[in-house]
Amino acid sequence: MTLSTALEPTSTSNLTLNTFNAVANLTGCDTFGNPQGSKTLACLRNLPMGTLLNITIQQHDSTSSQNDGDVYLPTVDGDFLPSASSELTRQGRFVRMPVIIGWTEDDGTLFTPANTTMEEFLHIFYPDLTQTTISRLLELYPVEDFNANTEAGLSAEFYRTAQVFRDILLVCPSFLFGHAMADKYSQDLADADEHPEWRGGPKTGAIPVFLYSFNQTILTPSLESLGSPGLGVIHSSELAYVYASFTAYNTTGLVNPTEADYALLEQVSRSWTTFASVGLPTIPGKVTLKGWEGSYHPDVGMMDAGVYVVGGSDPGVSKLEGKGSNKVLVAQKLKERCGFLNSDAVIEQLKY
Repeated sequence: MTLSTALEPTSTSNLTLNTFNAVANLTGCDTFGNPQGSKTLACLRNLPMGTLLNITIQQHDSTSSQNDGDVYLPTVDGDFLPSASSELTRQGRFVRMPVIIGWTEDDGTLFTPANTTMEEFLHIFYPDLTQTTISRLLELYPVEDFNANTEAGLSAEFYRTAQVFRDILLVCPSFLFGHAMADKYSQDLADADEHPEWRGGPKTGAIPVFLYSFNQTILTPSLESLGSPGLGVIHSSELAYVYASFTAYNTTGLVNPTEADYALLEQVSRSWTTFASVGLPTIPGKVTLKGWEGSYHPDVGMMDAGVYVVGGSDPGVSKLEGKGSNKVLVAQKLKERCGFLNSDAVIEQLKY
């Protein structure tokens, strides 16, 4: 699951460096001429834990309108991380293994400023995007594709911004890495019938890369009680189902799961444990999600994937477009949008 993000956009920017330097400044530990030096680090280590934590939170909160909160990111050091995540992905420099990768339907709403236009948002959160790229994104995400929620006080522009944020951070990198993993299987295993460890199944020729879009939540009443209506299937909504625990997420006492929620909980939790055990999320005759095959077959393009829509009114495997595809998924135009966002030039501007 991509509870953070598959490849971490902005990780090759100066965001983490600047954040560390700012904390060093606020603590008074940057008086040695080099905030990245060993003396600064020793000073920070000698601070009481409570002091350092409070200053770190203070600095984090002071910049919360300029980023998504993920400011301590993996850093390319030429050793532990020898290159940018997109480059490692492109080169296939990762371990081949079955993976489940996914997102929730409204994964970006919880972190999207309510009163910022999409263009303003992109300039603030992703300052290295060129104006040409931003103009193209405005075309790919026209405001007419989104509906306002007047009862929640949220505009069509808000949902537009939340969607591009979700796609940049979570959805499109999932396709990028998922397809790279599929390519690795294709290259390493020429014939599935001769390789039982190819757990996508020789009958279909599918590869054990399983993409999902989660489209159900129990959290709406809690969000409404906290003054945050209209956010939809928010970030991490799937966890209550994956870990088979609605109680842990009922902090307000307002969560009332339906029979459909309990049925989905049983299927989802068993699919995840089945995957952990045998590398497949579906086993015929068992109480798992039905018919979840691998998202890629050999020699298909990155955006020709199948995505399993979990929950909602039309669950199951769906292509991104075409007859018989899930209407909610089709409306998101992921083939075109992620095709652009996953281009080499845009990835360079997104700094990962």
